[in-house]
Amino acid sequence: MSETLQAEQKVFLVVAEDSEGFDTSLRTAAALANDHKGRVGIFYAASDAEFQQWGGIQDKIRDEVRQNAEKFVWSIAKKVQNFHDKMPVIYIEMGDNLDMLLKTINSDENISMLIMPVGCNKDSNAYAQKIIVKSKIPVLIVDTAMDIDKITKIFKG
Repeated sequence: MSETLQAEQKVFLVVAEDSEGFDTSLRTAAALANDHKGRVGIFYAASDAEFQQWGGIQDKIRDEVRQNAEKFVWSIAKKVQNFHDKMPVIYIEMGDNLDMLLKTINSDENISMLIMPVGCNKDSNAYAQKIIVKSKIPVLIVDTAMDIDKITKIFKG
């Protein structure tokens, strides 16, 4: 990352995923970052559970999973440049998605808000509820039909 994150610079975090709702979350995060002179943050947790039993080749598999995660996140980072003039803050962790997300949110003072798409099933709704209860930041849940300008006007200040 060529730019360094300034102390107390707000980060509007999205969880990288391949879904229709993710694009709305990303555009909303970029609009909020623009309004608050902040940054977009992209979080991704690569699961390491499936290769822990492989012993000697575990490190090689872990490196490959990490490289794939980085490629995916950097492809999203390129999208951010369409909506926001600053390079996003990248958070890539190895482990359980929920645990790593909460660890990241609760350990980085710059993360101001998590923006995520509305859940399309019970699992994603339960996931959102756990984050809301266990994190120290507000969570904005957006729908693809929402008007991003109307959302961001609420938070202008």
